[in-house]
Amino acid sequence: MKIESYIYKLIIISSFFICSSNIFASEITSSDITEAINTSSVVSIDESVLFEEDEYVRIARPIVTDESLITTFESKINMMGEAREGTLIAITVYQDENVLNMYDLEPVGATQTFNQLIELGDRHNVIIVSYMHEADGVGSHIQLEIYRQPDENKALLKNFIISTTSDLPDRLVEKADSIEQEITMMLEIN
Repeated sequence: MKIESYIYKLIIISSFFICSSNIFASEITSSDITEAINTSSVVSIDESVLFEEDEYVRIARPIVTDESLITTFESKINMMGEAREGTLIAITVYQDENVLNMYDLEPVGATQTFNQLIELGDRHNVIIVSYMHEADGVGSHIQLEIYRQPDENKALLKNFIISTTSDLPDRLVEKADSIEQEITMMLEIN
């Protein structure tokens, strides 16, 4: 009996605190809210893309470095990047000396981003991203190379089976320091 009366008292006291906090919260009027808004300072954070002084376009995908050649098996690749608002962008895909595809993008908007699905030819593709920022009178281009592997290579890799270390290309074969390591490596492959 004592436990039941204790539980009842606990429930009654808890409900009193819950109800009283709702009563106090409801006493705030719309004029209080308006006054709080007018007296508080609003801080706006500009989340725009930051560029160097002479930078107008930056390619984000595919990741491009001066020392690397981009290789893919895909027939299409999604090029994404960042550019200053108002920049006009044209993308041209060359295969040898021939123009394979041309893409004229809409002027870059307030998001300062652009993207375009680009169709690639087999093997060597040179992509030139030309841009013009009319307000600043600045124009230039970015060149990158993408090598699209032929479908035959893709089929070969899909069907390639490694049964022993002799099936691996030379640069992928690890040299064992002892017979035990060689046996362990052979067991791991099988």
